[in-house]
Amino acid sequence: MQRNPVQQTFVKEHINDDVRDLALKAARYPDVDMANALVQIKGYQAIKQKVPAWYACESLQFPPTLSLEQSSSEATARYKAALLDAFLPMESRKKGVDLTGGLGVDAYFLSETFDEYVYVERQELLCQLARHNFSQLDRGQISVQCAEAEEYLQSMNPVDFIFLDPARRDDKGKKVFALQDCTPDVSALFSSLSKKCRLLMIKLSPMLDISLALRQLASVVACHVLALDNDCKELLLCCCFENDASHGSLDGASSEVRIHTCNLLSKRNLAQEFAFTREEESQAICRFASLGASSSALLGASVASVTSVASIASVIENGLAGHFLYEPNVALLKAGAYKILSQSFDLQKLHLNTHLYVSAVLQADFPGRVFKIVEALSPSAKETKKRLQSLQQVNVATRNYPESVETIRKKYRIKEGGQLYLFAATLADNQRVLLLCEKAER
Repeated sequence: MQRNPVQQTFVKEHINDDVRDLALKAARYPDVDMANALVQIKGYQAIKQKVPAWYACESLQFPPTLSLEQSSSEATARYKAALLDAFLPMESRKKGVDLTGGLGVDAYFLSETFDEYVYVERQELLCQLARHNFSQLDRGQISVQCAEAEEYLQSMNPVDFIFLDPARRDDKGKKVFALQDCTPDVSALFSSLSKKCRLLMIKLSPMLDISLALRQLASVVACHVLALDNDCKELLLCCCFENDASHGSLDGASSEVRIHTCNLLSKRNLAQEFAFTREEESQAICRFASLGASSSALLGASVASVTSVASIASVIENGLAGHFLYEPNVALLKAGAYKILSQSFDLQKLHLNTHLYVSAVLQADFPGRVFKIVEALSPSAKETKKRLQSLQQVNVATRNYPESVETIRKKYRIKEGGQLYLFAATLADNQRVLLLCEKAER
């Protein structure tokens, strides 16, 4: 599947162009298969940020957009590859199989330390592209098989590792999340999978209920909730089948399965990580924020007008003002780490159902965003509307609050943006509060 020189040169020269404009100019390039060229240009534009390790290779071929959109990013694929170290020693990585190959990003990174790796995909076009791309990317240890995952699994010999990323759309293109609704059905194949590998890694939708997944699949030794730049991307289940009494059985995963959360921050090249068990969460002692007096009186206190970030520093501190506010990253929220954050980081929660926390002393290693509360405002106070209107631009968010972000913006006539943040939330005594904040340095 080699692209002809004219086609390849055209793609290279127009790799940053607007494909819609190029489509209108197709008549100017009679020697170019414009339809194919546009697909390839869009493919390179998609992987420039998503899979930068592939971008430098000028001879790759890409499928239609949907496969690109559904593929893993380089950052999440590298994370999965690094997980192998916890369960599969280097000397045990003789052969691995990806039963749901797709674009091949996961196979490319997972295969790096295996002697042999098999990419299995039911779509012939994706198989053709994979053969070409793996050869261009110098992944000679990867062989490509066009087959249904279920059929290949039944005929294959046992291997060290299997990776499975079930398709999460039905025949009509509608998104699905439950194990039994995905293709292939992991719950139906689980017994066979357990007999064909030592380590199974399953990539699932972040929308799937974690507790339900752990109940459905035994032999799960670790659960990873993975986010990229605070966008929850994947739920990963690692299953080990060696020396396991529940070998291949269903319905019986332990509540002691450790849940690992990770939010990868691409711009800062950092990872916010936190791990816990369901039992630790249920037994954690959660302290709630107390203003020490009538919250309505404190929140109604009169303070000076605020017109800029600089002038906020001189505002009269009352109630929560001067404290630090903590917003957990999405991986933590998806994993259900609520009470344990209060205990682990010595924080006070605003309300049982308000997943925001405060402390008087900065906890710089908190896995999420941290703000300095510059003022606590009462939604019912007369001064509040005037104060917020004077700010013009504020980033608004709601947590356990009866009004939407859009309603709050219209109510106080404020535009989104700027360096200030307004959290509309409910306190432990069910009082409503507007917390005006700025980013904390850490």
